[in-house]
Amino acid sequence: MRPLRFLGLIAALACGAVHAAPTAEAARADALAQFRKDLVGALAPRADAEHLLGAALLARTLQAQPQPLTFHDLLARAAAAADAGPAVAWAQLGDCADATCPQPQALAKLRQQAPGNAAVWLLALNAAAAAKDAAAARAALAEAAARDRYDGYSGPLLRAAAAASLALPMDPEVARALTGSAEATAPAQWLVVAGSVAALPRPAFFAAADLCLRPAAPDDALRADCLGLGHALEGSDGFLARRFGLQLRARLATDPARQADAQREIRDLTWQFEQYSRLGVRALREADVARALLTLALRGDGELDACRALLRRFGVPLQAPPAWRPPSERRPLPATTALP
Repeated sequence: MRPLRFLGLIAALACGAVHAAPTAEAARADALAQFRKDLVGALAPRADAEHLLGAALLARTLQAQPQPLTFHDLLARAAAAADAGPAVAWAQLGDCADATCPQPQALAKLRQQAPGNAAVWLLALNAAAAAKDAAAARAALAEAAARDRYDGYSGPLLRAAAAASLALPMDPEVARALTGSAEATAPAQWLVVAGSVAALPRPAFFAAADLCLRPAAPDDALRADCLGLGHALEGSDGFLARRFGLQLRARLATDPARQADAQREIRDLTWQFEQYSRLGVRALREADVARALLTLALRGDGELDACRALLRRFGVPLQAPPAWRPPSERRPLPATTALP
C-alpha cells in the first residue's frame, strides 16, 4: 500500500511547511491538532457512516485519543452503520494493528460490497507478488482484467473529510495559526481537509507493471488480460490508475492508432496533473481557489472529475498546449544555477 495522494494536496501542505519558522510551525501543528480534536468530539455522537468516516479521517494522526475517539474505533462504528458503503471498507484497509496490511477483514468486506472493482484484485496481485507466488499473481491479474471498473473511492472519502472538517466554524485565530491570516478561513479549512485524506491507502501498480510491461513479447492471453485491466483503469476516478491504464494501452495495443491516442491522453493527463497541483498550492493563500476545492469536495466527485472542474473554473485548458513539455522531457537546471 502507498499513501493516497490527492494530486496537489501534499504539495500544498509541504509548501506551507517549508516557509515557516520552527516556532511558527509548532504553533500551527498544535492549532491543527486541537481543531481536529474539537471536530472529532463534535462528530462522535453521529450515527451515519459519512460523518463517522470523516471523524475517523480527522482522528488518524491525533495522539493520545481516548478509545472511543480513535481512528480504529470511529472506523469500526462507520462500518457498522446502516448506510456504510465500500468507501468505509476501503479506508479500513489501512487500519492495520499489526504487519498484516491491507487489513484482511476489510479486504473481504470490500470484495463482498464491490465485486466488480478491479482494485480489490490488484491488492491480491500485489500480495501474491510480495509472496513470490507467480501462479496466484497471474490468477489475480486475470480476475482484475475481468472487472469492468477501478474505483479508489476518492470522491466519497474526500466528501466525508470535507463534511467533517466543516462541521464546526473555524475561529479566526485558528485560521491565523494555520495560514498566517485570521481572514484566510477557506484556505485553513482546505488545509484541514487535505491533511485528513493525505495518508489514506491505495493499491500500487508495481506488480501489474512487472507482469504486463516487463516481457518483451507477452503471449496472447497475458496481453489480453493486461489490456482488460487497462480498460478498467482508464475508467478510474484517479490520476495514477488512469495513467497506468493508458500506459498499458500505449505499450500493448496492436493498433498503432490506439497506441498514439493513448500517448496523447497521457500527455493531457500529465498536464492536468501539473496544473491541478499548482492550484492546490495556491489554495493555501487564495480564498477563491480554496472555496472552489471545498465545494467540489462536498459534491463528492472523484479526483479526475474534481480536477477538470477546477481547471475549467479557473480557465485552464484540459489539453496540453503544443509547446508544453512534460517533466520527463525537461532539461534539469545546472547545479550552479541560482534560483530566485
